[in-house]
Amino acid sequence: MTEISEIERILDKLITLLHEDNQKNWAEWFLEAKNLLGEDIESSVSKILRAYGGMDSFNDTYLTKITRNNENFSILRTQLWELAMEVKRG
Repeated sequence: MTEISEIERILDKLITLLHEDNQKNWAEWFLEAKNLLGEDIESSVSKILRAYGGMDSFNDTYLTKITRNNENFSILRTQLWELAMEVKRG
């Protein structure tokens, strides 16, 4: 599986979890990033990585309504960051 298809797979899972947890802003952020993958990989990766910086970033996000999925959510969040960094480095 290529890095891009793996990013897309992880984004799908994260978007689903975020919707289920009523975190619509983050769900929409990553849906936009996913939609950019087919058009402009560099812009998509940049959008993904911007989510991880600063206060109240995606790093600080956890699931509040479906807490049983927080461990999986944390793993996916880390995997997405790592893959996006790999793509950025080329």
